[in-house]
Amino acid sequence: MKNNFATVVLSVVAAIIGVWSMQAEITVASLNPITSDLVRQVGGERITVAELMRVGENPHIYEPSPAQLRQAASSDLVLAAGMGLETYLPDLRDSLGRGKRILEVGNSLPPLKLRDDKLFLCCPGHEHSSVDPHWWHSIKNLQRATVIIETTLTELDPEGGQYFRERGRSYRHRLDELEKWARKEIYRIPRKDRVLTTTHTAFSYFCRDFGFKAVPLRGLSTEVAAEPHHLAAVVETIKKERIKAIFPEKYISRKLLDSVARESGVRIGAPLLSGTPEPVEPTCEAMFRYNVQAIVRALAPKGTE
Repeated sequence: MKNNFATVVLSVVAAIIGVWSMQAEITVASLNPITSDLVRQVGGERITVAELMRVGENPHIYEPSPAQLRQAASSDLVLAAGMGLETYLPDLRDSLGRGKRILEVGNSLPPLKLRDDKLFLCCPGHEHSSVDPHWWHSIKNLQRATVIIETTLTELDPEGGQYFRERGRSYRHRLDELEKWARKEIYRIPRKDRVLTTTHTAFSYFCRDFGFKAVPLRGLSTEVAAEPHHLAAVVETIKKERIKAIFPEKYISRKLLDSVARESGVRIGAPLLSGTPEPVEPTCEAMFRYNVQAIVRALAPKGTE
């Protein structure tokens, strides 16, 4: 009886210690749903995440409110997507002070520079060699981003280093499996039909990785209006190349795309997720899987399942 009681007591104590050791030790304020998901995947129960930009918001027009600035100021780490996406960051740095650590995840990733001598990579008005900030549409970039986050969290919480590395490895393995699945699905689309026509330049990394030609209706930001002669050229290309479908983007106005569809007679595919996952399943994996399914459903010949 005594031995059994001692065993129970030890088990309870071990459980309490285990829970205590897994308590959140780092507070992270995230300025983008992509970085919110990635830091959760790596940080698990050792972190607390304040999502400043929520899923469903447009990253091109989001700016933190005064209440969210206070959340950022009280956090151990502020995460941003980087690559110039958050145009308000200089003001944010000034308001938070030099001591606050802000990690722009995308700034440590290999950028994809868009040359506007390729007609549809960037709309008129953008400078040569503009960088596409939508790096999360590449599986390899997501994997690199987890390593960057692992390293940063370990610097802030050295005792959690092994925990972060194990979670990061597990997540990268899942991303490997996701990419294999995506390639198998996209293989069903004939190469001549791998043309991705979207509202703005958000899928350049995806197009590069999976062999698509990108035909956006406007440039890198949803706030930049496409010029009339650019739209006329897009309509002409859709007709000439017999593009099978064009894709709106969720949470972004589709008036421009509807106009192009009427002019060209092309059908409209399911809306893609460009800047944020869906609230019902706010993960990069779910976002990527949904986009691949939508693209394949619109462009693959029927009966190739």
